[in-house]
Order: sequence, then C-alpha cells, then structure tokens
Amino acid sequence: MSNDERKIWLMAAWAVVRDIPAEPFRSACARAQRIVEHPAKLVPTIVRESQELADLYRKRLAREEAAWANRNAPRLGHAPERRQSPSETAEVGSMMSDLIAKLKGQAE
Repeated sequence: MSNDERKIWLMAAWAVVRDIPAEPFRSACARAQRIVEHPAKLVPTIVRESQELADLYRKRLAREEAAWANRNAPRLGHAPERRQSPSETAEVGSMMSDLIAKLKGQAE
C-alpha cells in the first residue's frame, strides 16, 4: 500500500470509528488484534466488538447530561396525604354500583 493509499484508508477508517468512546475503542482494538486475520476486517471487527460497551457509555452520558441540565429545575413537593371521608367513600361506592348495573344492562 502506498503512502497516499494509507492516508485514504486511515481517513476512511477514522470516519467510521471516530464516535466510539475511548475505552470501548481500546478494548475492541485489543480484541481485534487477536482475532483479525486480514487488514480489511480490522475496522468492521473494531466496530462490532465495541458496539455493546459503547452503547452503555452513550446511555450513561445521556443520563448524566440530562441530570446536569436539570440540576436547577424546580422540584415537585410531596402532596399531602388526603383520606376520604366516610360519606365520600359511600358516594364513590354508590356510583360504582350504578355504573356496574348500567354496564351489565348494556351487555345483555
């Protein structure tokens, strides 16, 4: 391979692998060095071997970025617990009984 061909190959390879996070890239390169038998298989092997770990890194980064962007957002307070009064419970029970009777009438 001539010097110009090497430069073209390197630019093409860089375009494919440049978005892979550093640690998954290094790990995939080490694995590729052990299993690749032909230079043409090097970049596809690196991409394949780094995919799972790179996805985990990207998801973690997205979570961290969202948390950082949201750090000063107003927080919701806890709603006070409200208990139903016996009359409200009876009213809801009556409404449910009426609804069930109405639905049974429509089903027949």
